[in-house]
Formats: sequence, structure tokens, C-alpha cells
Amino acid sequence: MISNFLTQHPVLLTEAPLNPRKNRERAAEVFFETFNVPALFISMQAVLSLYATGRTTGVVLDSGDGVTHAVPIYEGFAMPHSIMRIDIAGRDVSRFLRLYLRKEGYDFHTSAEFEIVKTIKEIGPARFRAPELLFRPDLIGEECEGIHEVLVFAIQKSDMDLRRTLFSNIVLSGGSTLFKGADNYDFFFYIFRKLGGIS
Repeated sequence: MISNFLTQHPVLLTEAPLNPRKNRERAAEVFFETFNVPALFISMQAVLSLYATGRTTGVVLDSGDGVTHAVPIYEGFAMPHSIMRIDIAGRDVSRFLRLYLRKEGYDFHTSAEFEIVKTIKEIGPARFRAPELLFRPDLIGEECEGIHEVLVFAIQKSDMDLRRTLFSNIVLSGGSTLFKGADNYDFFFYIFRKLGGIS
């Protein structure tokens, strides 16, 4: 039934930044040869997020469940040499929140109980404390940059003439950017305070 549906509709497939060409070719092979799709378009998630804001140039901070990328994009094309990645994202925030709640006297053992932690992360008062991990991975012993540093490093790796434009066109995407306050200027002021200002 699904294969009949696919033969009648073009497919848009999103991919992570720096996805190897071999993976893309294999996906295309499966879609064309197994599902007989009439057309396939593969695009980087960050580029589509930028397009969704009506822009073609900017930097996308994409933070999902398992990984965070800062992707500078110029006129619709990601700049691979400037892309930054850290393995700190939503899953780590959930784990950090679980540790925080354990210190407060709550304990979680099963996967169902861990789902409760995810809910608290999204609606409870601890949601204001847990996202700090994205800026301070050292809170869980990780020796990597925070998202604010990854964002700036990605821009600094870009052409000097583009930096001002990139700093002026920052787009947040992914579930780990949906914390309260991440969608307003306070979030960006927080980033700049963490960096001690940007020249």
C-alpha cells in the first residue's frame, strides 16, 4: 500500500550536515529502485530551516535529541568548512535533569519514568535549569564547547565579509531550541553575555 502511494508522489528527504555522499546515493537508490518514486530531492535540514524563515543566507543552530550543529549558509548553500558539531543536545538535557531531580530526592529507573523526566523538561519549573547544560557541557563532565561557542566558531570559520550578515541572521531549529525564552532576544543576549560580547 505504501509503495503504491510513493510511486505517485515525489519525495523530499532531509539529511544531516556533512552526510557522506555514499549515504545519499544509497538513499536515492532505495527510493528509486525499491519504492519507484517519480522524483527525489535531498536537502540539508538546516538549509530548509533557513528557507522556512524566508532567508537564503544565515547560520542555523540546529539542536535535536542527539546532536547540535551550527551551519553557516550562503545563498542557499551550506559552507561545509564552517560547519560545527557537538554531541550535546536534548537527550543530554534530559539526563542532566534526571540527575538534578535525583539530587532533589526523586529517583527514576524505568523508561516510562524517564519519559516523565522528558515531560518535566518541557513543562516543569526545572526546565529553566536544565537547558544550562547546552551552554555548559562541563556540568556533565563533557569537555566540549557550549552551543553559544559552537555558533560563534562556525561564523568565525566563515569568510570575513559574511560574518556580520551571519551574526544578523541566526535561526534556531530543532526540539532542543524550544525551551522557554529560546525564541526571543533574551536568548541571544544570553549568548552574547556568555561570550563576553562580540566585536
